[in-house]
Amino acid sequence: MTQVSVPTAAAAARGKALRAAMPLLLTVGGFVLIGGLCGYRLYQLGPTLQAGFCAAAVTLYAGWLGWESRVSVAEVGKRTADHDRGTMEMAAAAKITLLLAALIPPSHVMAVAALPGLALMALGIALRTTAIRQLGAAYSHRIRVPALPLVEHGLYARLRHPAYLGTLLAHAGVALVFFNPWSLAALALLWAPAVLMRTLVEDRCLMALLPEYAAYARRVPALLLPGLY
Repeated sequence: MTQVSVPTAAAAARGKALRAAMPLLLTVGGFVLIGGLCGYRLYQLGPTLQAGFCAAAVTLYAGWLGWESRVSVAEVGKRTADHDRGTMEMAAAAKITLLLAALIPPSHVMAVAALPGLALMALGIALRTTAIRQLGAAYSHRIRVPALPLVEHGLYARLRHPAYLGTLLAHAGVALVFFNPWSLAALALLWAPAVLMRTLVEDRCLMALLPEYAAYARRVPALLLPGLY
């Protein structure tokens, strides 16, 4: 007779703890990855205008990671069920690939692309941080059913998922600052599809589990871009 091992309660608890800590681990890993690779890239460029663009992008990104790390820390204490369906890990893998593609190969840091890229980064970060502040305690890195009432003011009066639009724009800016074919390919083929997939999964989850959300969706039809999507 073949014995079937049954996961113990302790193993299940460790799995839940690791899952809860994953956003924080990814944030810390992002700090290490970005810091190391950017230091190497700045060393390669030397005291040039291109290095100044890179340093500005790194400062923006690091400041954003530092600000959002408090959300990652809060995530560790959350034990309520999530509905990610693997989309957080998929998006994390796509983001890391994009950053590696932007920072490791030779990049053509040009003012014509870097300046719009920095502006796009600033816009995306502002959108995302504003959306997170407006959601307050209801915001989570993982997809969870929020407590009622739904937030419908501010950015959420125009878009159902402004935080996803923010992170999409910010990383599009990264690809422009560190301009090369690999970063553009990672943006178009991995990062954008991952964010769109995560947006759809969250929207369908809320539609299925919150009757109030369907009425909200009728009032605010745009997921990411008014009149387009």
